[in-house]
Formats: sequence, C-alpha cells, structure tokens
Amino acid sequence: MRSVESDWSNDALLRAIVERMLPADGFPSGAEAGVVDFIAGQFATDLSDRMRALALAIDAIDAEAIARGGVPFESMTQPDQDELLRALAAESGLAEAIDLLALLCAEGYYAARSADGSAPAGWAATGFRVLPVGAGGPAPSRWSVRRSTSTRPQRATTP
Repeated sequence: MRSVESDWSNDALLRAIVERMLPADGFPSGAEAGVVDFIAGQFATDLSDRMRALALAIDAIDAEAIARGGVPFESMTQPDQDELLRALAAESGLAEAIDLLALLCAEGYYAARSADGSAPAGWAATGFRVLPVGAGGPAPSRWSVRRSTSTRPQRATTP
C-alpha cells in the first residue's frame, strides 16, 4: 500500500498513469519529461489530506484494474488503461483524485522547470519560446491596459 512517504519517483504505477495522461506524440511523454519526479516532489513537500487521498486513489486505480481485467494497471493494454481511467473518472469516488492527477500532470509538463532549470518540456509542444533579453516582442496594441485605480482598460497614448 502506497503512502505519502513512498518512493514516488520510482513508482511503476504512477509512471504508467502519467504515460497515459501525457503520452508521447512527437514530443516527450509526461514520464520522459520528468512529470513523475514533479509529482513525487509534491508528495515530498505537501503532506496535505489531498496528497494522502491521492496516494490511496493510485492504489485504488490498480485494485480496480485487477478487479476488472485481472492484471495490474501497468500491465494492461494502453486502450484498456485509457478506458479504465475514463470510467473511474466518470463513475466512481475517484473522480476528484483523477482530476488532481491530471492537473499535476499538466502543471509538471507545461509549467514546472526541469531539475536542471531548463524550460518545461511542454513549451516546445505548444510552440512557446522565451525571447532573449533585449529582444522586441509584438508591438503594443492601441488598447493596452495602463495601471490606474480604474478597472476599465484605458486607451494607450501614442507619442
């Protein structure tokens, strides 16, 4: 039985779930991009009830895989894994935990910097790139927002 204190970085079940939530598609999969380590870090730093519930839910996903298909989740075919996750998200008390897993996968892939400090792997998949210091970005629009006490956008002044 997994707990918040488990070795999540090397957990085959978590890796299999991340692989299904963020499969390789011409870009690295979630597991290849370090999302498992990102989620493991959340367990190491956030001992809230949500992470405890998530650990129990990950065990429940595996138990349900065995109950429905006779094999652990990581041994199921990819289509069967996808179907199981969809079914559990729609019909069981695991929906909130599966949503949290999906959120953590997205955060780890699109927002969290890699351990070496490089940009998140998901940036390349979206075409996002950081401009070098001093490089010009798009020209400001005529309707840019100025800081003021008003919450309405102010028309930008032109020199």
